[in-house]
Amino acid sequence: MNEFDKNGDTEILKGKHVAIITRESTKEILFPSFGGSRLIHELKKELERKKNKVSILSLHNLISISSRFLIIEKRQSSKLKKKLLKNEKLRWLFSLLKSLVGEFSSYVDLSLSSKIKREINRVKPDVVIYNGSIGAFVFSKISKEFNIPFVICEHNVDYYFFTEKLGAFALPLVFLYKAIEVSICKKADRVICFNENDKSRLINEGVPALKILVWKFQFHPEKYDKEKAFDSIPFAVKRILGERPIICFLGADYTPNVIAVQYILKIAQCLPNLNFLIVGSVGEKFKGAKTPPNVIFTGYVKDIEPYLIVSDIFLNLKLTSDTGIEAKMFDYLKYNKPIISTSIGARGFEHYKNVIIANTIKDVINEIQKLVKK
Repeated sequence: MNEFDKNGDTEILKGKHVAIITRESTKEILFPSFGGSRLIHELKKELERKKNKVSILSLHNLISISSRFLIIEKRQSSKLKKKLLKNEKLRWLFSLLKSLVGEFSSYVDLSLSSKIKREINRVKPDVVIYNGSIGAFVFSKISKEFNIPFVICEHNVDYYFFTEKLGAFALPLVFLYKAIEVSICKKADRVICFNENDKSRLINEGVPALKILVWKFQFHPEKYDKEKAFDSIPFAVKRILGERPIICFLGADYTPNVIAVQYILKIAQCLPNLNFLIVGSVGEKFKGAKTPPNVIFTGYVKDIEPYLIVSDIFLNLKLTSDTGIEAKMFDYLKYNKPIISTSIGARGFEHYKNVIIANTIKDVINEIQKLVKK
């Protein structure tokens, strides 16, 4: 295995045939609807820009007893689970238990092992990247049999994520998950994570520092036509927006986004001469609620691009889940506009000059006012 080069990449991830193993479907990686799949989508694009050939191998296509538990469900299935398990802690507990059942059943699932070997033989990759830690052991073992370098991609440090979501409620199960996650990171040839905090967590658990690569995404701003984008927005929204500066927040119906919007409503009350545009299904949570007149909710939109193009400032007020990176930053960074973010929200993107850190409502208001004056 090669050491890191001076740019912080590894030589094994340049000019190679890389197989990314994912628990999501191939379609979900190519057309992502979740933060985790969006990250792999962007990683795939960056690997291809580095002259790698990238193949996606999905556990959805390796049908076996254990893969049924290992796969990450389609969006529709996830919504159904949400209805059945309305308590958020129960949903996370269900996810944790399902992952652990998949992990342990994969150790004895001969059908899965056989199908993995067949796929590796067919694709013939130079490097295998496994997305996550659950289910990785069997892939690691087979990669070593084929003498192929095996890389773990840690979107989040999952045990930390589950600890935050479940607390003492399921601590023994979280400790078991942690043991699995740390163990596979130690066994892997390399570990990719996406911010320095996650790297430190893994080092503290005994994962060698030289194994860990903190991947820094590189974006090149796109050209856009603001007038054309404004014309494509529904008249009802355009009429409310008018010509005042637009402060935009993008988010799906997910608890951290709901919390962020609650703070944005307070900020909007203090800045009545500015428009606050909330794009995405997070707006469903505020239907019927009394909100400031300068806050506009679009609800779910198929094409977010026009709304981002017409906006002047982006907000990323992430306050929970201090692991991984925030997927909405992939959308924001395409337009080279100011992004006001909490420290947690900016993890992994601190190297961008247009990312401004603000951790309190007062600081966010001050930064918006300074930018509007400019």
